Amino acid sequence: MFGLPFLLQFVLLAFMLLVLTFPGITVGFPTTSTNVTIDDQDPAIFYSAGQWNLSNSYNSLDVKGFHHLSGQSSAFAVFNFTGVAIYFLSPLWPYAVGAQLVLDNQPPAFVDLQDYSRSVSLSGGSETVSSAVVWGVENLELGNHSLRVEFAQEKSEYVVLDALIYSSIDNATVKSPVSSFVGGSSVMPSPTVVEQTSSSTPVSRQSGTSAAIGAVVAVVAVLVVFTFGTVKISQ
Repeated sequence: MFGLPFLLQFVLLAFMLLVLTFPGITVGFPTTSTNVTIDDQDPAIFYSAGQWNLSNSYNSLDVKGFHHLSGQSSAFAVFNFTGVAIYFLSPLWPYAVGAQLVLDNQPPAFVDLQDYSRSVSLSGGSETVSSAVVWGVENLELGNHSLRVEFAQEKSEYVVLDALIYSSIDNATVKSPVSSFVGGSSVMPSPTVVEQTSSSTPVSRQSGTSAAIGAVVAVVAVLVVFTFGTVKISQ
């Protein structure tokens, strides 16, 4: 190949194969994700005007002691984020409480927030189970996403929002520009839905593909240096 030494030819072919195998992927080192908790009173959450109320008394079963609730069928809330995962946290109640969750215009998911271990309360009342992750979606494409929380008509009497957690990538760059939106769409490669998860602690993750590509590129670089060094010595 153009009079190049055999080892250098092998290195160049290996690099070309790498590029053809992983088109459009940015070569880099392993990345770590960090979980960010968003309380229901965070201004990053947009609530439909005049349709939500803040719980009127402190309760240790809520994240930071309070939650938002609504009994109006048209009530909704929207949270926009940039990351690779999103989780919905909530306590449970001994009556029909729930939420309909819509992520990036995907089919809605109903989350039942009723505590079935207790007798049904006909007069309402406070929560009976501490707030925890009850729904989530992982393995989202890194970019801008939108979660919409809606009243679940014919399935619950109230919709509640206590807290959210989203996972962001540290020192990462979005591969393509995505504008901010409400209720927009985004491609999600094989997202994983998580339900009734007991832990909401931060999780460190690494990108296996990025690590593999980084390792291959490092090997290629070493071989190139070795090849040129060998050629120079032989001359």
